[in-house]
Formats: sequence, structure tokens, C-alpha cells
Amino acid sequence: MHQAKISFYSTKILASNTSRQLFSITNSLLGKVKSSPLPSSIPLSELPQRFSDFFHSKVTSIRRNLDSTTVTPPSVPDQPFCGTVWGAFQSVSEDEVKKILTQSTIKTCELDPLPTSFLTHCLDDLLPHLTSIINDSLHSGLFPSAFKSAIVKPLLKKTTLNPEILKNYRPVSNLSFLSKILEKVVLRQLSNHLLTNNLFYSHQSAYRAGHSTETALLKIVNDLLSALDEDKVSLLSLLDLSAAFDTIDHSILLSRLSYSFGISDTVLAWFTSYLTDRTQTISVNGSKSLPAPLHYG
Repeated sequence: MHQAKISFYSTKILASNTSRQLFSITNSLLGKVKSSPLPSSIPLSELPQRFSDFFHSKVTSIRRNLDSTTVTPPSVPDQPFCGTVWGAFQSVSEDEVKKILTQSTIKTCELDPLPTSFLTHCLDDLLPHLTSIINDSLHSGLFPSAFKSAIVKPLLKKTTLNPEILKNYRPVSNLSFLSKILEKVVLRQLSNHLLTNNLFYSHQSAYRAGHSTETALLKIVNDLLSALDEDKVSLLSLLDLSAAFDTIDHSILLSRLSYSFGISDTVLAWFTSYLTDRTQTISVNGSKSLPAPLHYG
């Protein structure tokens, strides 16, 4: 049994593709299983709705404050897009869908109609149907309504924070497995469009192949050391935006996709469909809140 455990974990460690996976395996071996406490002052039956109301009011409050500022950002940037306009998705093959599926983390959400492990076990039989669903979505410019719901679980930001205060929790969204596969298909084609037209910001490290927090830190450290060698004074300003993604105005985002990134026709319609009519439900230990619509702009 000892040798079997060694072989099992050695295989898992060697198969780890990211540092997150490696740390997860290490923590499980050391017994460092994360457990997020919950507010004890609120009855469990009321907790999901209280969290739902809090998360909604938080975003609404931030948006209201942004809208009341004296400086109004332009709805579109000054420079229009100059490049190859992207108006239609390319069809994906069964091999492409299979590759994305096999490279994805096998997780099952409450919204999935069947366990992800069962889906991957029967992948060869289901693959033609999955590929057809994905291509129908791409060519129609419609994101399936069944994929627009999210199960959200509150997670304490830090173990040192007071678990009785709701603002110390962050919402963690769980989406259906197939919706994430469709997102990855679109992401590949979107990344190719951005690379082909040189649309990535030169110093962007997030959401970019070959870049990460490590490359961002290396750039900062290099700039500081270079300035030090030249006897210059350095000032580092760091911004932490609260609920940054949740407060993005979708109408402005779609305008910029069209005006600044050359996205049009069916592709723009797909992104519009993706961003509209979405809902989220808070789940806490089996209890759930009412589905809450997401309205951002």
C-alpha cells in the first residue's frame, strides 16, 4: 500500500500543469484542507439570501458611485480599429473539442445534467453532439440560455478575517462544465484575433499566453533596479479595485469590442448574448437563495 501511494502521488505531481495544481496536491498530503467558516449569527436558512442581497447591493453601490463622478469616461476610445475585422467564428472540429475537454480540470457543478467524470468516460459517443452544440452556438451568435446561470458560494477572503462580517467574503462562481468548454473555444479564437492584429497591451501579463504574475513582477523589479543604477527615485502606485469585473459596464464593453477591437456581426452578437440575461444563485450548505438577475449597464 505504501508503494502504491508513492506511485499514485508521484504520477499526479508529474502530471501537474500549473503551480496551483501542485500546491493543491501538496496541501492535501500535508492535511491542509481549506475550510471556510460561515457567519454563526445568521440562521442557515436565511444565509444564502442575505449573501445574495449583500453582493448585489455592493455592486449597485459601487456602480452608483462611479456614475456620480464628475469625470465621465468616453464610451469608445479615440482611435478606431485598423485591421482585419472579425465577424464570424470558425467551426471547430471534434478533435479540437476533445483536446480542450481532456485538458480541462474535471469538475462537476450542481447545474451539470450529468457528472463530468461520466461525460469524459463516454466522450467518444458524446463528442459529435457536443461539437454540434458548440458550432450551433458559434454560427447563430447565441449563447445557450441554460449556460447563463451560476451557482455562487461565499468564501472567506482570509482566515484571519472576522467570519461574522459579510464584506469579508468573496463570491466564487461555479458554472456548468459545458459552458466553460464553449468559453475556451471562443477564447482561443479571440486570442488569435488579438495576436494577429497586435491588440494586446505591451505590458499586459494577465489573460495572455506566456505571461503571468511572475512576468509582471519581473518587469517591476527590473524597472526599480534600473532606476536605482541611475540614481533615480522610484514611486510605486498600486490600485486594488473592488469588484472590478462585476462593475464593468457591458454596454461600454461591447462598444469597445466593436470600435477598438474590430469585432462585428455574428461574433459581436455572440458576446452580446453571452453578457445578457445572466443569473446567479447563492448556495450555502445545501440552502439556496432566489436566482438574482445580473444587470451591468
